[in-house]
Amino acid sequence: MNMKKLVVMGLAGLLCLSFVACSKSEGGSKQPSAADVVKAVAEQVTFKDAMTEGDDAMFSARYNLDSELVEDKAMYVGTLATAEEITVIKVKDAGDVQAAKDAVNAHLEDQKTAFENYIPEEMPKIENALVLTQGNYVLLAVADDTSKVKETFEAQF
Repeated sequence: MNMKKLVVMGLAGLLCLSFVACSKSEGGSKQPSAADVVKAVAEQVTFKDAMTEGDDAMFSARYNLDSELVEDKAMYVGTLATAEEITVIKVKDAGDVQAAKDAVNAHLEDQKTAFENYIPEEMPKIENALVLTQGNYVLLAVADDTSKVKETFEAQF
């Protein structure tokens, strides 16, 4: 009789664990569009510049990233009078997140070179840029105050 109880309790425990595992995996499975993520994050940031949505040509010019790796992307950028920017890249495969991060970091290095003599007042924004990842998503936030960005970005998932 003790053996039956042990087997039943073991099966009940496994069942509970499977429900917990499923609920955790489903909880992080929300796949918002890159544009929705950019919009949500940008609403939490105060910009000095007039911001507009970036297009494919602008993305390609800023990010040296194989387009075959990218599932979705969105940019919110300034007029180049500032370095302000919010960009979200969603790669097709989790194994390509590092390639997207590398492209973001290369872009930041380009921005440093471009702004250090052009508008040196923008350097603190670039040097303190926020690069975050969540699943297949990579976010870049360049602004004076990015304190609400991480929480807002994570809340999208």
